[in-house]
Amino acid sequence: MNPNIPFNVNTVYLVTSSRPGEEGITRRLVESISDTSSNGGDFSFLHARINSGDGYFQLLEEIFYEIDKGLRPIIHFDMHGSQERGLEIGKTGEFIDWGSVIDSLRILNTKLNNELVVLMTACHGLHAILPISFEKVAPFLCLIAPEQEIKIGHIEDRVPEFYRELFSSGSLAHACQKLGSEFNYFHSAEFLFRTLTRYIKEKCKGAGGQKRREDLLTEIMETRLGEEPEKISEYRTKVKQHVAPNQELLDRYTSRFLMGKASGIKIDELLTEIEKSYL
Repeated sequence: MNPNIPFNVNTVYLVTSSRPGEEGITRRLVESISDTSSNGGDFSFLHARINSGDGYFQLLEEIFYEIDKGLRPIIHFDMHGSQERGLEIGKTGEFIDWGSVIDSLRILNTKLNNELVVLMTACHGLHAILPISFEKVAPFLCLIAPEQEIKIGHIEDRVPEFYRELFSSGSLAHACQKLGSEFNYFHSAEFLFRTLTRYIKEKCKGAGGQKRREDLLTEIMETRLGEEPEKISEYRTKVKQHVAPNQELLDRYTSRFLMGKASGIKIDELLTEIEKSYL
């Protein structure tokens, strides 16, 4: 299923926090993206260095207010990352944990109506998706990041091609191919639909659905409602209706997690995808 949600980006906002002695690496990346922007890249380029945890949050607050002035960024974090601890502030050695990264990006994505694109050339950057909750707005429309460690040379070689392709074709999927298999392309809408598909298969259909229905019926019969056993057939019908996936289930998550984007997707399309998966 391809939700085909549009996005609007006019600026590459590079955020760096190099360790002492790595300034040359940062300078080369800044120069390569700047050259791409100046030579037909068709995008604006901004660069900010952060030297403390407070500096990280202050920068995102500044970006928040720049959005009112027309800024539509792809935020590119070129920082060290830890699978367990989050993004590293190179100068101080402190970390911004993944949960705080997600919460801060969610504020920007809400402001951008779920059109925030994030590139992380940080080791283990894909771990930013782990704290995501469907009970809240998505922290970004798309995240492009490696799951494991990534070599500096790979970043320097591939990132300019990524931006050149992104702003010439307008396709994130095509641009991600320029980064190679080391990077993963995480799309919030596709993630939601895959998760809902798995939920429906495991909890609403087949043996899993049958067990859930029987468990709910047992709970009903153990309450005061169960004092009327002659109504068990009626209760069973209501439980079946309650467990069955419907448009309300899909709309509830697309309206909240995706801020109404992909609202045109119908539950029948999702169920068709599920039926195909059994073939």
